[in-house]
Amino acid sequence: DSELMKASNEEFKKIFQATSASQTNKHKQVVLILVGIPGCGKSTFSLRFINETSGWVRVCQDEVRTRQRTINAAIRFLEKGTDVIQGLIIDRCNFDAMQRKHWIDLAKERGAMPMCVVLRDADNVRVCTERALQRGDDGVHTGKEDWKHIVGRMGKLFDAPRLEEGLAGIY
Repeated sequence: DSELMKASNEEFKKIFQATSASQTNKHKQVVLILVGIPGCGKSTFSLRFINETSGWVRVCQDEVRTRQRTINAAIRFLEKGTDVIQGLIIDRCNFDAMQRKHWIDLAKERGAMPMCVVLRDADNVRVCTERALQRGDDGVHTGKEDWKHIVGRMGKLFDAPRLEEGLAGIY
């Protein structure tokens, strides 16, 4: 497991450096859209990122429960402007173009740069099901979710992001 964590930390550093380097226009906020089925590490990544990067925040649909509440929270953060918020992480599955479109449109409406991070195990149903089952009642999830069904269904629907969707970068 320590090898997996070491690999995750190295990937995190590479993604962080690539995302930071691509923010060439400091007057634009970045909306970083995470992509992957449940259990691939989106929340772990986003929490580590905001803890190690000043000026970044996250919204997580698992925590606020609905897409509309997630959108509302994202708008509130982006309205604070670049002096306060340089980047916003969208922590939700975003497993296909239709799911990502909400965030790409929101970024463009707000003059922000929509970017995407596809997590390493983004569509690995076996690995993600195992991880999701280990969550139990973690304060966000109840432990009663049918993860095998949920992860399997999203794995079948998974469609990797493409620049043609309107993204400024995919990592």
